[in-house]
Amino acid sequence: MKISGHHTRYSDLLIVILLLLVSAWVLFYRLGDPNFYHVRLESRRVQTAQAMIETGDWLVPRLCGNPMLTKPPLYYWAVALCTPGQRVSELTARIPSAVGGLGTLFFTFLIARLLFDKKSAVLSVVALLVTNIFIYEARYAEMESLLIFFITAAVYCFLKAYKNRSREGRWVVCAFAMMGFGTITKGPFAFTFPLIPLAAYLFLYKEAGFMIRRPFLYGLALFSVIVLPWVVYILNRFPGFFHLLFWETILYYSAGYEHSKPFYFYIAKTYKVFFPWIFFLPAALWIAFRKQGEKLCREYVFILLWIFGNMLFLSFSSAKREYYLAPLAPAVAILTGAAWHAFWDRFSEKLKHKSSTTVQSIFFYAGAVLAIASFFTGDPFEINFPGDHFPHLPCFLLFTGLCFMLVAGLNKYCRHLRPGTACFFSISGIVLLFHFLYLTYSVPVINVEGSAKSFYRYVGSVLSHGEPLGYYGSYENYALRFYSRRDITYFTRRQIEDAKRFMSLPEKRYIIMTSGNFEKKYSDMPWKIMLESRYAERRSWKQYLLLCNR
Repeated sequence: MKISGHHTRYSDLLIVILLLLVSAWVLFYRLGDPNFYHVRLESRRVQTAQAMIETGDWLVPRLCGNPMLTKPPLYYWAVALCTPGQRVSELTARIPSAVGGLGTLFFTFLIARLLFDKKSAVLSVVALLVTNIFIYEARYAEMESLLIFFITAAVYCFLKAYKNRSREGRWVVCAFAMMGFGTITKGPFAFTFPLIPLAAYLFLYKEAGFMIRRPFLYGLALFSVIVLPWVVYILNRFPGFFHLLFWETILYYSAGYEHSKPFYFYIAKTYKVFFPWIFFLPAALWIAFRKQGEKLCREYVFILLWIFGNMLFLSFSSAKREYYLAPLAPAVAILTGAAWHAFWDRFSEKLKHKSSTTVQSIFFYAGAVLAIASFFTGDPFEINFPGDHFPHLPCFLLFTGLCFMLVAGLNKYCRHLRPGTACFFSISGIVLLFHFLYLTYSVPVINVEGSAKSFYRYVGSVLSHGEPLGYYGSYENYALRFYSRRDITYFTRRQIEDAKRFMSLPEKRYIIMTSGNFEKKYSDMPWKIMLESRYAERRSWKQYLLLCNR
């Protein structure tokens, strides 16, 4: 028995090390290689973190010199702490997200093992690691990855408190601490996402008294200690922050403004957010409901409340964004990991009378046809996959074909593998293959053909430091500001006359705009084209022009 126990611990350690290595590779491999392709998104967060480093003001986030109070500062602190020098880079801006992704994987493993078993925990980690939205957010310079980490950690702490009543107090307090740090990262979602499934679960099983015990009061006190100092400080310096806070929470939830979408929006978007496991989700739900009356019933109920309780909460909000579903990715991965083998065992029973050779042949040849067809429908490697989009048709056909072929090969040459295991790791392996191909071969091409980084840097180097530079476009171009390392005067689409006045002053001035905007709105102006870029961030924008008024 001692030998067996020692062997089990050794194998467990190997599994953990292997998961850690694969996870670190997925999240950190060439993390800083992709440029900031978007004019606003990543570069906006980076500019704010850069301002903290330059000004030394760690409490007031600033963008272009103006207070940026719509988001709390923890993410900016993390970026600044990950920056050894004075200049934030693509790598240092994304390190907090990648570290948050590793933490999320860790707590996903703990939750799955706590609710189900070790095998389900391993499958859950792998499933999350290759989920579209998770890889995208964990390698992106935004706040979502850290938010997901704190939410997942809070869920685990609440579950530990519920299952281990002798140490309930410390786990509840830890849960509220995680929610506090999450709130300082990106607002009240860090508070609602863990509490919705917990409260629904406790009310469903008539255990709501668990939430009115003394540890919850202590937890709320700690939550306040973490969140309120920054809020009070900002309110003291900027009295209008209260109205902004009200707008960003209550009014934004109820009105939505420019992000207003219909009620069914999230149901319609799950197919690309939770790819590739979205195709297995109906089967996982079937397995969960087939467990009625069995030991694991309550565990499945909690996971379903985690997913659909929060999705319902989000659906009632008028403001909807696809990435608001990102904190549900760990729950979807756990549901996938827990139900995977149960489904395949039932599926295999129905196919046991079929010839395994026939099934393998069907899978292999069908996969080969799909893989070949993918090259006749377009470029299978054109976009980032996995990413924030459902794979376009050529990519999807190649992905499906390779999965079919790999499943057939594993079933033929690795007969000790169960069909379900072969299928699971075939899907995961092909996703990681696409991940490698994108970062290794596609990113260098996209950096040249889909990024204006070189143009921005060149503009910053040829213009004198004091010469005014403007930018006219649909959005504020924070990537231009970051790469050129100079102040920019922004003009939106409606500020045509303002841009003309900016360039009409007698001193030498410059402005950057796309060739399309110049031809449509400014072709009659006596401005000189000083420099042309080969590309802009979006193909429809054609190219950038550097114009001078003299």
